[in-house]
Amino acid sequence: MATQERPPQWGITNPISMNGPSPKEEALTKSLMEELRRQNTFEDEEKIKNREVVLGRISALVKNFVFTVAKLRGMWDAVARLSSGKIFPFGSYRLGVHGPGDDIDCLLVVPKHVSRDDFFTTFLPMLQETEGVTEVT
Repeated sequence: MATQERPPQWGITNPISMNGPSPKEEALTKSLMEELRRQNTFEDEEKIKNREVVLGRISALVKNFVFTVAKLRGMWDAVARLSSGKIFPFGSYRLGVHGPGDDIDCLLVVPKHVSRDDFFTTFLPMLQETEGVTEVT
């Protein structure tokens, strides 16, 4: 007896339809994309790469921040180096629907020895002193 393989399911409900787009829907999508390009709602490759560079720089800064706080808490260098934080982009950037000039919303997750106060007293000044940072909100 052959078993029928079930297609993967994303989310908690079944899709409304498994059918592909109709010719009319394809034409509407093409028209929408043309209009979005005409209104300059997409970033060029250089700006997309720049966002990736910025996120990499923030990630490195977060690691330095966590190390700095660990040292302030009296941890040995070896232990402090093992401590690390991570950034998680969310919002329009994460969804891939950001436009030119939009910000990048990020959640910062750090070990328990790093407090909220450390964010404002240590990380914020580190961020503000970073070359190329022009606006911190």
